[in-house]
Amino acid sequence: MNIDNEQKQVLIKQTMIDIAKQTSKRFNGINTPEIKMIIDEAFEVIKEMLINGNYIVVQGFGVFFTDYLDETNIKDPRNSDIIHYEKRRVPRFYFSRNLKRQLKNFDKKK
Repeated sequence: MNIDNEQKQVLIKQTMIDIAKQTSKRFNGINTPEIKMIIDEAFEVIKEMLINGNYIVVQGFGVFFTDYLDETNIKDPRNSDIIHYEKRRVPRFYFSRNLKRQLKNFDKKK
């Protein structure tokens, strides 16, 4: 993926603390550590639900779910060894149509 200098300025790493600070600004009276604790707990609940095989819909954001990949053999291009992968469950995420549309329109505005 080629990223020009203008796009690099937009790509800023956001940590959980940054998200908690932004959220704290929107809710007067709730401090950043409390918000971070709530966000952390929400992600723990999502993680547990995914482990249990649940399908999680976050309205306007997207869908978290797990999917099964069949067992397969893959050839390692570096040394031609065959790598065997067992059938496994992997996490997946689909963005909502609304969020995809907003992201697409954001790029057009620039």
